[in-house]
Amino acid sequence: MKPFPTFRSIRGTTLVELIVGMLITSCIVYAVYKAWHYFDVQTNREKYKAELQRDMITVANFIERDIRMAGYGLPGNGIHFIPGTASSDQLALYNNEAGTSTALAQDAQPVDSIVYVNDGSIFTAGASVCLSGTDTIYRNIAIIGIDPSGDDSLILTERLNTVDPLWASSVAYPALRVRYELCVADTVFTFKRFNNGMGVAIGGKLDSLEVKPKDDDGNIIGGSGKGASVITIVMGGYVGRGNNRVFMAESTEVNIRNSY
Repeated sequence: MKPFPTFRSIRGTTLVELIVGMLITSCIVYAVYKAWHYFDVQTNREKYKAELQRDMITVANFIERDIRMAGYGLPGNGIHFIPGTASSDQLALYNNEAGTSTALAQDAQPVDSIVYVNDGSIFTAGASVCLSGTDTIYRNIAIIGIDPSGDDSLILTERLNTVDPLWASSVAYPALRVRYELCVADTVFTFKRFNNGMGVAIGGKLDSLEVKPKDDDGNIIGGSGKGASVITIVMGGYVGRGNNRVFMAESTEVNIRNSY
């Protein structure tokens, strides 16, 4: 006859032990998550910082090249800027690589938005014209009228707004226009380079542009930058979020071809 089986008392895991184990596990998981999150934030921060630095170098190269060309073939320095537009300065640079020009066929008054020239074929609609008389001004061209039996006309996008009239002895130069502007759409900043009206984004991480034309003594010149011998460009953007958000900037200084 087989003996009856003997039942032994086996102690299981208590609820308190389960809770303690879960707490320890949770602490370990949380510590691992915090370490991973910190590493991920730092990695993204450094990545964004590198992209911002890349954009600043790219934009600086573009601007330096265009500033060196500004004023080429023109009587002025070919530089015009508007301070404080949409949280950013606006910079326009003009040059005349072809070296062509023509005289005004008729006098033009300050309120006029049309100028008549001897040869309108050297101009391009959508580009600009440099008018040199008592002063040197730049205006954008909307329409060109070619008259085989008379004077050609340049219809401008705005009035001349000069202090004195432009006499028939004044000279008109075709001017290629390059403009830099920080555009804002739905709080998103996009740094663009416009070539005769056609804009291309070249700095998606930048959100600041400051233009400082200076004379030979290093003094900042206001207005259109007339008389400046060097121009300093300061650009930058923010890296990080919240209390860790910091501003990074890069500056470049370029000598101007023509200071008058």
